[in-house]
Order: sequence, then structure tokens, then C-alpha cells
Amino acid sequence: MNLEELKELSDKIIKNGIEIKDKEYLKELYQNNNYNNLFKELSEILNEFEIIENERLNKRKINHFKQCYAFAFYIGFFNINSEQNIGELPNITEPDSYKYLKGGLMLYFKDKMKIKYNYSEVIPYNNKYSFVADWNPQPFSIHYSLINLLEWIYIYDEKHFNNLIFSEEHNQIFLSTLKRRIIRNFKINPKYINWKCNDDIKLYGLFNYLLYPYTDIGNLNFKKEEFNIWRYNIKLINRMDNEKLIKIIIDYIKYQETKIIPLELLEIVKNNLEQFYKEYDEVKISNINEIYQLYSIKHWSFLSKSRLFKLILKKLKFKLSEEHITINKSDWKKFLSNLDINEIKKTLKLLEELKNNIKFTSELDKEIRFKKYLIDIGKYEKINELIKICNNIMGV
Repeated sequence: MNLEELKELSDKIIKNGIEIKDKEYLKELYQNNNYNNLFKELSEILNEFEIIENERLNKRKINHFKQCYAFAFYIGFFNINSEQNIGELPNITEPDSYKYLKGGLMLYFKDKMKIKYNYSEVIPYNNKYSFVADWNPQPFSIHYSLINLLEWIYIYDEKHFNNLIFSEEHNQIFLSTLKRRIIRNFKINPKYINWKCNDDIKLYGLFNYLLYPYTDIGNLNFKKEEFNIWRYNIKLINRMDNEKLIKIIIDYIKYQETKIIPLELLEIVKNNLEQFYKEYDEVKISNINEIYQLYSIKHWSFLSKSRLFKLILKKLKFKLSEEHITINKSDWKKFLSNLDINEIKKTLKLLEELKNNIKFTSELDKEIRFKKYLIDIGKYEKINELIKICNNIMGV
């Protein structure tokens, strides 16, 4: 391969993406079967580029091009070496070109080069913990060249691998790595965790990674080795910023699949109680089941049950004040099953107040403001239905 051929390869990747269909074209380029000589060839090409462009471009621009060309070279290499046993390749950190590959990958992960980062952005829904826990990565079969390159780096330069995934703009590779979908035998090294990152998805992903599988086994009866890992993971979780950690714990509580809330998390809440009440008040809810989940912690001895229930009523009022109430009978009965008689009475009082505030339910409203009538009559009937269920439970 020479400089012009490398430029042409880079242009092809810019135009068509990182997976190159013309394998014969690539085999012509990568004719050298000796890997050390092949990577040395790249270093010579990059040096040649610098000599040629030294007078025309400044140092920063030259480095940028060298990083992009190194990235294109290694992506091209793995387009025709997808079945290569990564462990048989030489240490990736040894070639002179590696420092440019590192820079090129960082540009790619931050979406700051002409070769476009072609993963869709991870956009979470309301409960970010639920999103991360349930998240499944897109198929990576069409991105094998990048995945193999990353695995090669993970083997020989774990620190830079972690720098890359923590710098990723769109979180596809980050979450897929933590879900153990793309890097074989991946284990996160605490030395390289960026606890100061401001990306919520990464923090939620780390929390989920460090809890799982210990919260997924139905009990916490560990063997000694498992318990030591668990205890260490909890220490790691405690390194998070308190405010963010409390938010994550609350989202974890309201996640419908949460069956176990480890005692260690309770201790974190206990030590940050006012922050917990603040975040508990502010947390958004999307359905009645999340309200049920949030109130499932009412028996924690260090919490004020009455204070919690006031916040629960506030959230319930918000849901019942929406244009369309989407609470079905079974979910409502489930919610009520978690309340004592006094709490059901307070809930009933709220329902009656909301019902009395509904305005447009008369025949006249039906004639002159039909759209508002449809909304309000629907709410009126739904609230009556919920009231009836409350009364049945109370034996009224």
C-alpha cells in the first residue's frame, strides 16, 4: 500500500461507511502477510504524508489527517481479517502508528471526523434505569471490523479502550460492552471508570453492571467469593456523586422488574435522607405501576411513611389530572393492595375532589363544546370506576 492508495481507501470509507464490500480490492491493498511489516508500512506512509504536507499544513492539521488515515487503515485491515484470532496478532501498542490510531478512534467515537459514526443515538425513555436494564444492542454483525479492532485494543491497552467507551457520544458501544455483547470476557477495571462523567446513561449503565447479576438471582445468599465481589461493587457504586446516585436508586426502585433492594442501597438512602425525599418528590412517573413500585418501600424503618404517602398522592393527582386517564382496573387494584384503610380513604377523598372539579359533563356541554365534553365525561366515568373499586375494598 502507498499513500495514494491509503487516501483512496479513506475516501471510500467516508463515502460508504466502515464495512467495505469489495474484498478483492482490499486483498490487493493488504498484500503483506507479515503483520509487523504491514503495520510498519503504515508508519512509513504516515511519515511520508507529513513530509509532503509539512509546508502546506500546520502540525495540528497534519496530525488530524494521520489519525484519520490510521483509523481507515486498521478498519480496512479488519474488513478482510474478520476471522483472525485477535490473540495471534502482535501487540497493537508496539507499532508507531498506534498513537495515531488512538487519536483516530477518539475522533470517530466523538463523531468528529469525516468518517461518520454510523450508530443511532441511544435515547432513553422516562425511567433511565429501566431503559438500561431492558436495553438490547442493535445487531453488530455489520460492524465487525470496528468490534474486532476494539477487542484488539482491549487486550493490549485496556486503559485506552475505557477512555474510548467513556468518550462515546451515542452510547451504543458503551452499553453493548457493559452488556457483554461485543467484547469477549469483558470485565470493567475500576481504575479506568470515569466517575465524573456527566452522561446519565453511562452512570445508569455502570450501576446496572455492578448490581447484576446479584440482584437477578432471587436472593443474596452468596458464596464467600461472590460476597466479596458484591461488597467491592457496592464500594464502587458509592463513588458516584450522591445526588446522581440517589436519583438512580429511585429509578431502580420504580423499575417494575426490581424484586430485591439490597441492604447496602438502603444504607446509602439512610445516609442521604433529605436528598432522597427531594428526588423522590421530583421523580417523574409514567404509569400507576411506577407509583406502586415507589410506595413499595413504605416499610423501611428509617422513612416517614406519612411523608412518603403525601408525595405518592401528589404523583397520583398528577396522573389523574391528565386529559386521558390510562389506569386499568387490575393495576388500580394492585396499587390499592399496597395501601392501608386510612390511605385508601385519603385516596378516595382525592378522587372525589377531582371528580367534583370536572366541568364539562352536561348535555349542554355536549351540544356546544363537544370536544371538551368527550374529554371530561371520559375522566368522570373513569374516576367513578376507580371510586367504586375503592368502596368495594372498604366494604361500602
